[in-house]
Amino acid sequence: MGARLQDPEFVAGLAAAGAAAFFWSTDDDRMVWSAGADALFGVSPGRIATGAGFASLVDAADPIDRGTACRRALVLGDRRSGIYAIGYRLAAAAHRPALRVGETGHCFADPDGRLLNVLGIVRPLAEQDGMDGGSDLPRDRLVAAIDRALAARDGGGTAAFLLVSIDDFALFNELYGFETGDRLIARAAERIRGVLAPGDAIGRYSGGKLGLVLADGTAEGMRAAAEHIADTIAGTLIETGSAAIATTVSIGGVALPDHARSAEAAMGHAKEALREARQRGRGRFVAYRPSPDRETIRRENAAVSHDLAAALREGRLALAHQPIVDARSGEATFHEALLRLARSDGSLIAAGQFLPLAERLGLARVFDEAALDLALGALVRSPAATLSVNVSPETYAAPQWLAALERAIADRGDLAGRLIVEITESTVIRNLEETDRFVAVLHGLGARVAIDDFGAGFTSFRVLRRLDVDFVKIDGSYCRNIADSAEDRAFVRALAALARDLDIRTIAEWVEDAESAAILREFGVDYLQGRLLGAPMLAPP
Repeated sequence: MGARLQDPEFVAGLAAAGAAAFFWSTDDDRMVWSAGADALFGVSPGRIATGAGFASLVDAADPIDRGTACRRALVLGDRRSGIYAIGYRLAAAAHRPALRVGETGHCFADPDGRLLNVLGIVRPLAEQDGMDGGSDLPRDRLVAAIDRALAARDGGGTAAFLLVSIDDFALFNELYGFETGDRLIARAAERIRGVLAPGDAIGRYSGGKLGLVLADGTAEGMRAAAEHIADTIAGTLIETGSAAIATTVSIGGVALPDHARSAEAAMGHAKEALREARQRGRGRFVAYRPSPDRETIRRENAAVSHDLAAALREGRLALAHQPIVDARSGEATFHEALLRLARSDGSLIAAGQFLPLAERLGLARVFDEAALDLALGALVRSPAATLSVNVSPETYAAPQWLAALERAIADRGDLAGRLIVEITESTVIRNLEETDRFVAVLHGLGARVAIDDFGAGFTSFRVLRRLDVDFVKIDGSYCRNIADSAEDRAFVRALAALARDLDIRTIAEWVEDAESAAILREFGVDYLQGRLLGAPMLAPP
C-alpha cells in the first residue's frame, strides 16, 4: 500500500490539490509521506517520520483523534478495514501560521481487530473559515473566557456558557466536504455574533459546535439568547460558496457559577444539556440542572464503559442459556442465548445493563458478532441443542453480521438449522422492507426467525401476516399479570389464535407462576419462557 506514495501521477495529483498522503504502521509508528509533505507542513522530513512526531505538530487545543476514528471505522466496516474522516489544527510553526486540515483515509486491522496500518491523505482547509480571526476565539481562549466570566462573578451575579451544535453537521461534511463544513460553521458564527450582547464571546468548540460565553446567565436571559440564536440560524439559507444549506442548531447551556465553577465543568455540563436537547429533537434548547441520580448513572456508565472495552479486548464475554419449554409437555425445546459480561471482580452483568450503552458507543454490532460466535461454538459442542440469539437494529441493517454467519456455517450447514435469530418489534417498525430482506436471507441460510417483544410497540397484526417469521415472542408485560388483567388476556388470546392461523409459533415471555402458565396453555400458546420454567444458566444447553 505504501508503494502508492511513489506513483508519480498520484503524487502530482496531490501536489495540485495542495495535499499530502501518508502510510502509517502502528507496529513501529513509522510514517512514510508523499514527496513535498515536509514543505506543506513547514517542517523537516524527520519531524513527520513517525506518528508521534506528526502528532507533536498538532495544536493541543484541537487534538488529532485518528486512533478513535479508525476504531469506530473498523467497527462500522468489516472489522478488518474501514474508512475514516477527521479534522484538526496544526499549531503555528516557524515558517507557517496555524493550519486547519482535514484527513481522510483507509485503516486496516488484523483478524483480532487490532489496528495495523493507515493509508491517509491530509489536506489544508481554508484558513479564513477556521474561526481563528477577528473577534472569534479558538478553544483555548474560549476556556480562558469562561474562567474570566467565573472570576468576574465571585462577588455575585451569573454568566452562562452555551454549546451550539449544527444539526446534521457530519452529514454536511460528507455531502459537501470539510471545506464547506468549515465555511458553514463560520457563517453560522457570523450570524450568531450579530445577535450577541456586548461582553459576550463566541468561539469554535470542536467540529460542528460553537461555544458562547454570555454576560447574562439568568435562566430567562440564557433561554432568550438560545431561542434567538436558534431562530437566527433556522430563518434562512446559509451560503457557503459551494452550497446553500438549510439547517438548525441544538443548544445546551449552563449557568455560571451556579451550576459550574470551572471551565471543565461548564463544558461537561453544557455537553450533557446538549445531548438531552438532541434527544428531544432538532432545534431544541436545554439548560443544565444538577441531578444526584444523573451523577450516579454517570459513574456507573463510566465503570461499565471501561468494562466494555476491556471485556472485548480480553474475551470476558459468556452466554447464559434460558430454557424455552413446550407448553404441553414441559420439556425444554430450545434455549435463548443471553450475553453476559464478566467484570474484573468476577461478577456478571446482564445484557440489559450494558448493551444500551454499547449501542450509544456504536459497539452493538461488535457484541452481536461476539454473541453469534459464542452461540455457534455452543452449537458445535452440543449437537442436540438449538439456540436463539438477539441482534440489534444496527446489526441487522449492516451486511457484516450475515457475512460472519455465512462464513461460520460454510463447512457446518447443520448449525443454521439449530439457530433462531430474534429481532425486536421496534426493529421491524424501523424498516419493514429491510426486515423482509433480512428474514429472507436467514431463511435462505437455513436459520429461523423470531419477533421479540411483540406487543411492546405498534406492529399491527397485518404486518405480522406479511412477515415470513417462524416465531412470535409475546412481550412479557402481557404475560406477567395475565391472571389479573382482562385486557392482557384478550390480547394474548387474539394473538395466539392469529399466529396459529398463520402457522407461526408463539412464545410467552416472563412466565413466573403456575396460574399464568395454565392460562397461556389454555389460550394455545406453544412455548413458555420465564423464571417458573428456568433461570438463565451459564451451563451448556
